[in-house]
Amino acid sequence: MERNVTMGSLFLGIVGWLCTLLLAQMRVSKPVGTAPRAVFGFWPALALPVIVWAMTLPAMPPFSSGQGWGRGFLLGGIGALAAALVIFCARANSSLALRAAATAPLFAAIAIVCVPLLWMRHAVIEVLVGAALGWIAVSFALLELQPRGDENSSHDDNARDLLLLNGSAFAASLCAASALGVYRDFVVASVARGTFSAVVVALASSVTLALLCGALMGEVLSRGKTHGDAQSDSSTAFAFSLLLCLALPLGLGYLLALKILDDLTLFYVIGIGTLLGFLLWWLAREDVVRDELDSAELRFANSAPVPPLAIFLALCGFMFAYQIAQGLGAGLMLIAAWPASLLAMSFGSAKVRPNTGVLFGESQAGSSRFHVAQTLALLLSFLAILLLSRLFAMRFRVDLRGTNFTDQYALFGFAAGAVVPAFLASFSRNDKSRVVFLNTQIARLCFVGLLAVAIPGAMLALWGMKIVPAFFVGLALSVAGFHSAQRQSTAALLGLAISLAVAQWAHRLAPLAEVARVQRLHFLVWALAALVFLILLIDYGARLAQWLRGRKNATGVSG
Repeated sequence: MERNVTMGSLFLGIVGWLCTLLLAQMRVSKPVGTAPRAVFGFWPALALPVIVWAMTLPAMPPFSSGQGWGRGFLLGGIGALAAALVIFCARANSSLALRAAATAPLFAAIAIVCVPLLWMRHAVIEVLVGAALGWIAVSFALLELQPRGDENSSHDDNARDLLLLNGSAFAASLCAASALGVYRDFVVASVARGTFSAVVVALASSVTLALLCGALMGEVLSRGKTHGDAQSDSSTAFAFSLLLCLALPLGLGYLLALKILDDLTLFYVIGIGTLLGFLLWWLAREDVVRDELDSAELRFANSAPVPPLAIFLALCGFMFAYQIAQGLGAGLMLIAAWPASLLAMSFGSAKVRPNTGVLFGESQAGSSRFHVAQTLALLLSFLAILLLSRLFAMRFRVDLRGTNFTDQYALFGFAAGAVVPAFLASFSRNDKSRVVFLNTQIARLCFVGLLAVAIPGAMLALWGMKIVPAFFVGLALSVAGFHSAQRQSTAALLGLAISLAVAQWAHRLAPLAEVARVQRLHFLVWALAALVFLILLIDYGARLAQWLRGRKNATGVSG
């Protein structure tokens, strides 16, 4: 039974992605920003999954037997590229294209997650974590390498960033929830192996199918109508989409909970997630509407877009679902809450015209809709990192047993988690960097990727597992809005990537914390000396490069 459910979800994921690809190109007009071939111009993003997979082929540490992590990274990279293909092919003047581009990453994520659940059970946890990390790594490369247009196309750039972030957060959440379902198989012996992970992908399939059906119904109602009729039909389409997003997940959750698990506990957490998603949407929309009365553009440019009340409500919903059904319940709650973020992109305001020339529109209503959707995407990314912290706790529960979480480690871990994503995001897209060896975008991305692994690795090597739980909390709150809104998508992807890297490799570096204090002190001294040397090299290298450029210009003038 559970295998049939997973196979059905795999088939739905593939067919659904093909449908979104066709729907994204349904209106033949000017494409958004760049042509579809621009996706294939991002050769580093295309080559990254293959390179990592080839590097993991040797069967030696730190890679597991069977190359599960490398194969997962390759799968995740393929899924991210498939989702990005639809996003970059979306037509500019079609509301259906926006909805297709928004749901394409969800369908692709379902298909990618089903593959290891069906055919890679020998290393399913590592494959799932690797798939999520591969997806986020490729999405980050695409987000940073995409050509940035002028001010007239900035709306399109923001829309693509948001869609890439939303799809990456959903893929990470689905992988984490499926992995927690695998762990739950060993706790509940009354059900067959694979049942809980099958329930997770089935719920994700129902959510995504409801969104696609709602988008198709909206297109059917809007065809052949005048502008005035289109406004009422937009409300009808929204009501139909809302009904589907409520009925399909709750109905399927009730059947799965009653017929397969014989326990309505999971149905309750699905209901909590559905309610939480729309409550967060309401809070985000009310916050935007209230601030529209007072310089909304200034607020969005200089402050965090996530209202504190929404963060608190999301945290309460997570803890409530966790108390009911542990990590699996939190994962199901998060997936059930996802439709709100995608509906907010398409139906953020009744004043938004169906066809505005760009994905979110240049009007005030279109700008408000974008910021509401961005707020929801960041809130769901915040919950996704909390879910990954639960996956970390389950995977390394033996190493965490008896760990003493003292105040100083909790304080430092929290502060580091809150600062690191914003710190790394400051390097990723800086065209006027003083750092000589970071003058190219590829070099900057490689440098950021190295730091994203090195910083938590150094913390684990120095202080061990006891610093990680607070570090996860800091990462989650950083994603939710501890810094400027201008780089929220970049910082959120980096926060998700760091969380997955820690969940994958913490056990490789934690034993280093058990060495003698003197050796760790030597390690810290050498690390600080290397940092000082790097700072001096950057500073004097920049001065030398500036002097050489000035001398070259002077020679050219005199000649």
